[in-house]
Amino acid sequence: MNADSDINAAQNIVVHNNTIAGERANLLYLDGTENVAKSGSFRNNLFHRINTKSDVFSGETSLTGNWPARYKVGWSHNVAIAGSSNEPGYGPSSWLGELPSIGEVSHIASPWVDDRSHTGSNTGSGDYRPDALSDLPKVSPAQAPYGSDLVGNTLGDSGFIGAVLSSA
Repeated sequence: MNADSDINAAQNIVVHNNTIAGERANLLYLDGTENVAKSGSFRNNLFHRINTKSDVFSGETSLTGNWPARYKVGWSHNVAIAGSSNEPGYGPSSWLGELPSIGEVSHIASPWVDDRSHTGSNTGSGDYRPDALSDLPKVSPAQAPYGSDLVGNTLGDSGFIGAVLSSA
């Protein structure tokens, strides 16, 4: 979503309760030679890795900003399994100082029932429901935007972050 070389504006993007398995999600990059507005709300998502770019990423000295994406304004309670740039967490060496959002968790063990993505067995057709013993954080009913997950499971006190809340 507005990844490498995309110079289109992307404002008010809403991405809630999704699961992105296997590789990084390039989100709201400021790339190229033009300043363009980028912003969004990202809540309760389960990513393998999350990457964004701000003006400090490019060699273009005329670029300024992309601060809402870099500092994750409007983001909360997401999980990045491998951190931002395969680092164990966020910090100065993590994708040029990218910061976590409120309630964000990074660098946890793969939570899937059967990971056959690029980072698993790389054979495809995996089962990307969270394993019942996963270390994934839970979504409280108060922070969830919907009353059920992608497959219709009713949200209770034990729902995992992502598109599918439980393996039951």
